[in-house]
Amino acid sequence: MSTQDNKALARRFFEEFWDQKNLAVADELMAANHVDHTPGSPPGLPPGPAGFKQFASVYFTAFPNLRITIDDQVAEGDTVVTRWTSHGTNTGSLFGNSVLSLCRGKRISNPSNPFHLRGEDRAVAKSGIPAGFLGAASP
Repeated sequence: MSTQDNKALARRFFEEFWDQKNLAVADELMAANHVDHTPGSPPGLPPGPAGFKQFASVYFTAFPNLRITIDDQVAEGDTVVTRWTSHGTNTGSLFGNSVLSLCRGKRISNPSNPFHLRGEDRAVAKSGIPAGFLGAASP
């Protein structure tokens, strides 16, 4: 895939999967052996689209009005880094994150999360947020 193809894949991942909450698009966009490396993710999720849909469903329950804005994208070869901002109202637990429990019922904004995506054969093969960024949410 070209660098532009990988950026388009990442953009679809954010816009269609996360912002529009279209879980079905994971079957098209994600490799069967996809692995997510987000700190705090629950252990034991299966690889591939099925596991990532389970992972995202927990987010969508904790933040039913979640919205994602892409701030910036940088790509080289098969790697894309996307800085994005999430907005939403926390209504429940998210993987036991104690910081978010303080925000329950409040609208929060979590700016400029770097998200690393590696594309292989027109699919998202690896993704994740570096450690230290999940606790940055603020009301």
